[in-house]
Amino acid sequence: MQQTRRSGRVPLMVALELCAALLLAVVMATALTGLTGRPLVADDSMQPAVPEGTRLWVKDAHKLARGDLVVVEPHPQWAGARKDSSSRLNRAMRSLRLASPAQGTRMLTRIVGVPGDEVRCCADGRVLVNGAATPAPPTGGNFFRVVVPEGFYFVSTDAPGGASSQCYLHRLGSGALVPRERVVGKSYSAGWPWARVDLARGAAPYTGIAPGSTPPRDPIIEAAKDPAC
Repeated sequence: MQQTRRSGRVPLMVALELCAALLLAVVMATALTGLTGRPLVADDSMQPAVPEGTRLWVKDAHKLARGDLVVVEPHPQWAGARKDSSSRLNRAMRSLRLASPAQGTRMLTRIVGVPGDEVRCCADGRVLVNGAATPAPPTGGNFFRVVVPEGFYFVSTDAPGGASSQCYLHRLGSGALVPRERVVGKSYSAGWPWARVDLARGAAPYTGIAPGSTPPRDPIIEAAKDPAC
């Protein structure tokens, strides 16, 4: 009788050991991605600073600055965007870095304006931030002026025709800006196992711009009709 009881415990112990090993693997994988970041393959939206096909490493960002390369959850009415209707299980797996988001629910873009910045277009065909010219591509000769409020960011791709806040100012108002909670992460490095792309070079034109004013509570938006983006 005693031998039978012992043999019945063996499968249970094996199952418990397997569960413990799986849990440990998940915890270690989560900790590792927290240190190294999550991989992302760049599309053509950030050329020439980031060539298409470049592998980027994206990590959670506690501090954001002008020029940062970020992954955002776009407004559902942005071109090419999709609403994230994932199940709770899928979201939980994503939080553990075990699943990838659905196509169209994330976009790679650059922060052009931070809270308090005045972003306007177009003087000599350039997008200005606090009066300084930037490399952000103007869209269709659209004229606008925006003062970015607290908790929001004005974003744009480096390549013309990509996702940009200026595309939706007239139609979406504050929906054209990206709130802080929709910034999924920031890319700190590119390439594997060493950096093949200097991300700081793409951010450099934005780092010397003078600080903006005190961020308003609500966005100040003056925009003509939205261009085709």
